[in-house]
Amino acid sequence: MWTVDDKIVGHRNMNVIFASATVAAGDAPFPLPRAQPVDVSYCYDGARRGVPDFFKRTNATGLLDIKGGQIVLERYDRGYTEASAGSSRSMAKTFTGVLVGLAVNDGHISNVEDRVPKYLPELAGTLYSDVSVKQLMQMTSGVPYREDPADPTSDLHSLHGCLVKMQKDCLLPFLKELSSRKVPREQAGSTFSYSTADAVLAGILVERATGEPAAAYLSRRLWIPFGMEADAYWNVEAPGGHVFGGSGFGATLRDYGRFGLYLLRGGVLPDGRQTLPAGWMKEALTPSPASVKAGFPYGYHLWLHEGNGARGVGLAVDEAMGSPQPISMPGGNSTFYALGNSGQVLLMNPAEGVVIAKWAAWDNASDERPLKNEDMVFFSAVVETLQTG
Repeated sequence: MWTVDDKIVGHRNMNVIFASATVAAGDAPFPLPRAQPVDVSYCYDGARRGVPDFFKRTNATGLLDIKGGQIVLERYDRGYTEASAGSSRSMAKTFTGVLVGLAVNDGHISNVEDRVPKYLPELAGTLYSDVSVKQLMQMTSGVPYREDPADPTSDLHSLHGCLVKMQKDCLLPFLKELSSRKVPREQAGSTFSYSTADAVLAGILVERATGEPAAAYLSRRLWIPFGMEADAYWNVEAPGGHVFGGSGFGATLRDYGRFGLYLLRGGVLPDGRQTLPAGWMKEALTPSPASVKAGFPYGYHLWLHEGNGARGVGLAVDEAMGSPQPISMPGGNSTFYALGNSGQVLLMNPAEGVVIAKWAAWDNASDERPLKNEDMVFFSAVVETLQTG
């Protein structure tokens, strides 16, 4: 319900406004050398535009482009700097998915086909009884949940209420109540339905399985060993309480870029250690049949540019072409994303070795489709420039 001005300030202070846990960094940052800066231009809305236009038109607050492990473009605006820890919004769900992968690799979760009550027995007898860890990550639990940011009576607002009230042991009881309602539900695995509740539950499940707070586990298994340069944070329901696995993660733009490189490397650390199970990224980037059927190819908390013949994030259309046409991108068939409300984007393009991280502050009251379209036209232009530059 924040205004744009609220977001511009709030998104770089979420760890001050709400309770949070620190994701500690180490003292050996993964190097991000600078290459020759690139000049990106793109055609949109009948005119040739540049990076300053993109920032102004899409209310961007930060942009980082990496090619082949080198920074080729970095820019900040509206009070953000290289030291700002910007909110990821729902990009945090991708971190939650990676936490699951780390826990599987470490033997804390035996299999993603395990049912939720194996790790959270208090949810036995609820609608989550027959839901697998995999289905939580794929947003196919079938547990009825209303995700409507514009409606203060929606389940999403009740879920966020745990953070606003800073109530410890609030999230899991809410999820138990949610899944105990006597309402019709879809069979688990049959229908894709975007659910922050499922992501929050996945985060709590990891904490229960590992016996460790999510922020501490992420720090120990990824943030320090991969070489993130600055402490990150993750909002929790209250000091010492469960992590909010559906949102609330914050880090510097460069460390988001490093996280994108970690995913491109398939979870391999700089010293060659493998932190994700063999074949994990292939599984994570295989869209569920339900998401393909819905027209939104989605893997393990990762959005796909396209998947199994269905266009996903790449379905944005280029109105500048005279008639609406899907926006093409070099390497689009392998491109995947972490996405957050208000224009937060982390793009990984394995075919071209490109990572793009972007912050923004979009107006909830406006139509986001033109902003999403312009984002996609710009990102495609970045990849094309880096392909030919």
